[in-house]
Amino acid sequence: MTDIKTISTGDTPRFYQYVEDTIPDEIISAQSSSVDTVSGATYSSRGLIEAVQNALDKAV
Repeated sequence: MTDIKTISTGDTPRFYQYVEDTIPDEIISAQSSSVDTVSGATYSSRGLIEAVQNALDKAV
């Protein structure tokens, strides 16, 4: 993985911003969707992590 882009989200913008600022970089660095969630934005974190995993599953 070299890039992760959010196309759309139904999450609260202020919570999702925390997630978008950290989770993609962590996933790319780890080359894995097994990363920690962002405290205070757990549901948004899980949503992004699951979306990345679903994309990876489809790419195989």
